[in-house]
Amino acid sequence: MGWLFVAAVALSGGALFWLAGRRVRRLSPLPEAVPSCAITDLSRGRFRLVGHIVPVVVTPSAIDGADCVFIERVEYETVGSQLLPVLREIDRWIFEHPFYIDDGTGSLLVDPRLLAVEATVLTEDEGLLAERRLRAGEEVEMVATFRPREGDGDGGPYRANARAWEPASDVCGPPRISYRTVAGMVATVDEMSSFMRGIGAVLLLTSLVGAAIALI
Repeated sequence: MGWLFVAAVALSGGALFWLAGRRVRRLSPLPEAVPSCAITDLSRGRFRLVGHIVPVVVTPSAIDGADCVFIERVEYETVGSQLLPVLREIDRWIFEHPFYIDDGTGSLLVDPRLLAVEATVLTEDEGLLAERRLRAGEEVEMVATFRPREGDGDGGPYRANARAWEPASDVCGPPRISYRTVAGMVATVDEMSSFMRGIGAVLLLTSLVGAAIALI
């Protein structure tokens, strides 16, 4: 009976790890196949742009003081037991400032309040403070449908001035912008996957303890 319990607990822990991995893979979006375009060559349509952030207004990071045009800052506290601590969100702030994307051929004014932002996550105080952010000067990638900015006519006379164009929402959703210096660093924290892995680790540890006791 003891070995059946150990096996059941171990299988449960392994299953939670597998489900957490499957959830992460399902939540990780595949890159969209759209043509790349220089800002100076923009026209109506859906394109991928790559450039650097040129700030207008910035907010300093609470972690390292870096100048940021977008920060989602979350503060947590630890609750639960020492064996199974759980992070509970206690406060959240979002700072969003319009900025330019410059690719060397032109610049484009964008507003992060209208974008789906994928950004790196930085933590401090053992994970009790986390920031998802875009920094001034960072290289970013934008995928969006572009249209002439309101009041700029059909865009023809303004083709040399890329600021006459703006990203807009379409059937694919809002424009997406992501930090692209290191692709593997573009990550969002999925709390459910982390919780499942934590429970899985506890169950596997329990099975090892149970196996040791059964061998005595």
